Amino acid sequence: MFSTKYTVVYVELLMVCFIFVSVMLSKVSRDLGTKNEVRAFKWMLRIFLVMMVLDSITQIHHARLIQPSLTAISLVYATYMFLIGLMSLMWLAFAEMQINERVIQDPRFIAFCAALAVLFAIPCYGTLVTGWMFSFDADGVFQRGPFFVICNALSYTGVIIATIRSLYASMRTTAPSRKRRMRMLASFMLAPLIGALLQWLIGGYPMVGPCLCIGIMFVFVSLQNDMIHLDALTGLNNRKSLDRYLEEIRPHASELKSYYLFIVDADEFKKVNDRLGHIEGDRALRRIADALRMTGDAFYGFIARFGGDEFVAVTENSYLKDPEDFVKAMSDNLKSICEKHKIEYPLTVSIGYTRIASPSMHTGKILSAADQMLYAKKKEKT
Repeated sequence: MFSTKYTVVYVELLMVCFIFVSVMLSKVSRDLGTKNEVRAFKWMLRIFLVMMVLDSITQIHHARLIQPSLTAISLVYATYMFLIGLMSLMWLAFAEMQINERVIQDPRFIAFCAALAVLFAIPCYGTLVTGWMFSFDADGVFQRGPFFVICNALSYTGVIIATIRSLYASMRTTAPSRKRRMRMLASFMLAPLIGALLQWLIGGYPMVGPCLCIGIMFVFVSLQNDMIHLDALTGLNNRKSLDRYLEEIRPHASELKSYYLFIVDADEFKKVNDRLGHIEGDRALRRIADALRMTGDAFYGFIARFGGDEFVAVTENSYLKDPEDFVKAMSDNLKSICEKHKIEYPLTVSIGYTRIASPSMHTGKILSAADQMLYAKKKEKT
């Protein structure tokens, strides 16, 4: 049983966490990611807030400062443990959408998450009858059940999967900004891990909640910092990120390790704005960005919005033997997206490219070479 002094301090700490996360929740904006990414992140924060309230109740009960009925307190404990698993699933959904935005449309992923949620719920609420996870003795003291550790570990399945997937994605990408974001997603696992370790070292005193709060704050601040380097409309890297990336890779370019830079320009985009308005023009740009993101992922490329209706992609020659493969994939992906979203006007792109095979090629020369080919491609279409 924890001392009254410790319980009061711990509950006060949880309330501080509650306030911080509440402020965070109010600051989450659309610019933080796609609509679904923002929705998943917000739900994770809401679940955490409820967890902090329930954790406070369990700790006050643990210190014997309140004596509710065993049924009521059992439901509080069971719900708290279930919410740990649910929050873990929300983190998995958020991380998976960061890795691959289209995953939320995959019924297999949705079915997998639903199955995990049911798997969490069964032992958490079934323990009210079976005592698998916990029970209370005659004096109302909390007792761990025979499967407490296993079920508790199962609750973090979503975080564990997200960590493995993020690490794998970080190893596959060459884009510094994406690599940095994937590593940030993977590092979230450290929060509950450190909390559990501290809890074990200091004799069972609860520490997971505050450590989770620190992990959430780290993710939020990282996402806010990333916004500086992202284009607000499309969510792609912006011009500043592109310039920095080119300066990073250019010194390492050689005949053996070369890069292809593509400039993607929307065809007759001015007509879309003039005839259908700027809102539809923005929608068209987002569709082009989606197609470029799909193509860039396929070839492990760095993608950015260059400005206006122009975009840039850079990929290593080890992932792309023939640059025309990229051009064809981009056109096919854009056509597929237009059909899916029932875009009734022609939305196509022209693409110029150049090869970066020497450190002596400065950024201006690289972009100029690709731009010249782009101009020639556009001229062919007129």
